[in-house]
Amino acid sequence: MPIVLYFSSHEAEAITPRLRQLFAEADIVLVEQAFSDEGLTLNLFNELSRGNLLPEDVGTIGAGVQFVDFHRALSSIIFRSGKQIMLENSPFGAADAEVYNSLVLQEFRNAPVGRACMQLAENLRKRAEYDKKRDEALAEQLSALVSLNPDAHILVIRGRGHRNYLEKTLGVHGIHATSLTAQQTTVSTLTDEVMQKIIDGERPTRMELLRSLVELSEIETISVRPTQANIRVLRARVSGMNERRCEKFLRKKLNLTS
Repeated sequence: MPIVLYFSSHEAEAITPRLRQLFAEADIVLVEQAFSDEGLTLNLFNELSRGNLLPEDVGTIGAGVQFVDFHRALSSIIFRSGKQIMLENSPFGAADAEVYNSLVLQEFRNAPVGRACMQLAENLRKRAEYDKKRDEALAEQLSALVSLNPDAHILVIRGRGHRNYLEKTLGVHGIHATSLTAQQTTVSTLTDEVMQKIIDGERPTRMELLRSLVELSEIETISVRPTQANIRVLRARVSGMNERRCEKFLRKKLNLTS
């Protein structure tokens, strides 16, 4: 009953030769889907696997704007593979996606700096709870899948931010799995790192929250999803800002008060 958990960022470079090998060895491939679309993407992926659709026919359906490149690259290895593709049984749907995204997209304007930091921490805590509930649901799904397919080789493709909590949750269910993290050059946003701390049960510092607010306010000015180049430049600049510079920036950018 070998289960392999492959953790990566949602970038095209996550489709590495190692993942292609793991994919070829798997009987069942379980793909991450944060918010259910009532089987639409599941049907497309399995039609793609059987060769009844071309990758370009699938397009970006089910990908979300932030995962388009990853989705296209994944479709290319699913095509005519004959693999059984499954999606996570996410407890959340489209309406939940709007709430989840709004927790970071919410504007933090015209408030005291301290209150903005507290509100951001609370919003990220709520986002973390979404992700933890998804991992708990996935652990139950895998437990049932293993019971029905005790000899199957199962490959799970999941975002790297899920690793710590999913491994812990699978342990509670008595499920042993091999975890691998993709060797990628991608970097996370500072905000992603703050949320990871919250998921791991740690409390973010005021400095981390201030830098996250600066980062979010700058990302907000980018009309499309920030590229890795955008993130690297922004991360380097914001990481070098001390508390005073962050507060000065936020007072000007978001009209926050002392």
